[in-house]
Amino acid sequence: MSGTRTVTKSSTLITRFGSQTALLCGTSLGLIAIAQPAAAQVVPTCTLPEVAPVSGTGNILINSGGARGRNGSLDLDDLDKKNAGNGAAGGQVFASGTHNYDSGPIQPTIVRTVGGRGGTGLSILFAGTAGAGGAGGNGGPITYQACGLDALTVGVNSIPIHQLSPQAGIFVLSRGGDGGNGGDVIGVAGTGGRGGAGGNGGNIALDIFSEVIVNPNPSFLGPAPGILVQSIGGRGGVGGEAEGLVVDGGRGANGGNGGTLNIDLFGQVSTFRGSSSGLIAQSIAGSGGSGASGSGLFEGGGGAGRNGGSANRVDVTLQPGGQVFTAGASSHGIVAQSIGGGGGVAGSGTGIVALGGSGGTGNNGGMVSVTTNGGIETRGSTSDGVIAQSIGGGGGVGGSGLGIVGIGGSGGTSGAGGAVTVIVGPTGRITTRGVDSRAIVAQSIGGGGGAAGLSAGIVAIGGSGGAAGNGGVTTVQFDGAIDTFGDRSIGILAQSIGGGGGAGGSATGNNSIGGTGGSGGAAGRAAVGAQIG
Repeated sequence: MSGTRTVTKSSTLITRFGSQTALLCGTSLGLIAIAQPAAAQVVPTCTLPEVAPVSGTGNILINSGGARGRNGSLDLDDLDKKNAGNGAAGGQVFASGTHNYDSGPIQPTIVRTVGGRGGTGLSILFAGTAGAGGAGGNGGPITYQACGLDALTVGVNSIPIHQLSPQAGIFVLSRGGDGGNGGDVIGVAGTGGRGGAGGNGGNIALDIFSEVIVNPNPSFLGPAPGILVQSIGGRGGVGGEAEGLVVDGGRGANGGNGGTLNIDLFGQVSTFRGSSSGLIAQSIAGSGGSGASGSGLFEGGGGAGRNGGSANRVDVTLQPGGQVFTAGASSHGIVAQSIGGGGGVAGSGTGIVALGGSGGTGNNGGMVSVTTNGGIETRGSTSDGVIAQSIGGGGGVGGSGLGIVGIGGSGGTSGAGGAVTVIVGPTGRITTRGVDSRAIVAQSIGGGGGAAGLSAGIVAIGGSGGAAGNGGVTTVQFDGAIDTFGDRSIGILAQSIGGGGGAGGSATGNNSIGGTGGSGGAAGRAAVGAQIG
């Protein structure tokens, strides 16, 4: 981005590094260090096209939504019309908003682009395959700058001010549309329609230069984060149900991916209510669609659950001079998360021969990086300074098989946690003052394997549990200051945790074999390093 403004700050700080680098510590020890005067801070100015506030409210609203796909229909001249249409993509956002309101409070800023939902497939009678659900549209990419040098004072009550907005001072969202559901089938023989795939969340780039103050007045009731940024993949559509003599339930569809997030905070964020974190940044993949049940007189097969989407990278940087302050309980400073989509649950089968569907595969969490060269302070209880997490999606549960011959479906394997890095630079400082308030929590967590489906019959075989995902590499580096003042307030908690394997399916019958459990996930490396000088 072109154009700069220069702010020079010079100060001498006496700081204390918290000694909570172990997992089981309770107090901070005093290690004194003198920080050097800060270098000149070069801050880019806002250069994108400006969106004016809504008249009389101070609210900046950018909303772009794709249309929903058409539902499947019967057309003898075009049999493919039984399959539903896809949702349209949300539009691109490339803009800035100037926040020069110091007489507030005003309404929140909402920047939102959402893909349309896929249509529903056509249901059929007698025989055949029902119509498929349409795919959800992708959420558009967002590049947004919150500009202005004065305070953006936002009042948020317990009821959302705008139907498009959760309760946040600045809310930025790109969301993929959900996939449509497959049509049902009722007849002699047939298969339920498959679900439609979820749309992907768009990539988000966000620069915050404003000072954002949320709910400073006790008359404003609601919990509300200062800034909430989300890229969310749409959920996969559910398969269609099937009933008849020989039938199979429709399979679900894959969930959409979460987009990448790149956030730079040059300004200041303050919140004053409980459950009101300063900045929340999340890439969340959509869950896989569930398979549908198949209920047949002779044979019934459950539809398979499908795979969750993959989450993407989340990068948050608190620039020199940037500040995050929270006063309420359970109000963290910065929360950065990349969460893989869970696998879809499989459908059950019933009939003389009954086959449960297989659970969908959970997908991986993405890389997460938080760098602070500014200040973070939390004052309430259970209010951590930084939480950085990459979490793999869990495997889907297998479907049950209930019949004279019943075979349970296998559970889905799960996704791995991605690499997590937290860096506290030489000018960075993290302070927590409440009890049970950790300075840094860095975690990479593998998803749990899906449980297998049970079985019952004269001959019964339980399904196998899904394998768990591995934890990724977790790294914490700090050159700056870390202070924790409350009881049970750890300085640094760095963990890599493998997921637990899925349980095998039980089997009930005269001739029965239970399923095997899934393997557990491995933990990755966790490293903490300090540089003092």
